[in-house]
Amino acid sequence: VADREVTPPHVAVVLSPVNERVTQNVTPPLPDRLARLEPETAPDFKVISFYRFTKIENPETASDRLRTAWTPYGVVGRIYVATEGVNAQIAVPSTTLEAFLEDMDDDDPAVDHYTIPDFVRGVFLNLDTSVARE
Repeated sequence: VADREVTPPHVAVVLSPVNERVTQNVTPPLPDRLARLEPETAPDFKVISFYRFTKIENPETASDRLRTAWTPYGVVGRIYVATEGVNAQIAVPSTTLEAFLEDMDDDDPAVDHYTIPDFVRGVFLNLDTSVARE
């Protein structure tokens, strides 16, 4: 058993707002569909929560994929990724909400570095209240 790599049972991902767009320094560059988004100009956020029970082999890798995929949308919040699934409480800027919802529901997204991962695509999203940017 000592030779086997042990995967952590869960990973908590915290997405925080940034002063400058982190995505400008990410390689590869953002595709046009995401580069046009301006989350920092949003006057408010839509609170969204969801969960999905699904087998996730490596929660750490899965959480990195979510962070990469959601950064261009300006998503903030907390996501728990575990071997048995994912649970999220997030807020999406109003200026990127439509694109975020479309991409989360897309059955055949563009395949690129920023593609929404399969394990959350198509999940039922609980759209809660809107909150003003402070």
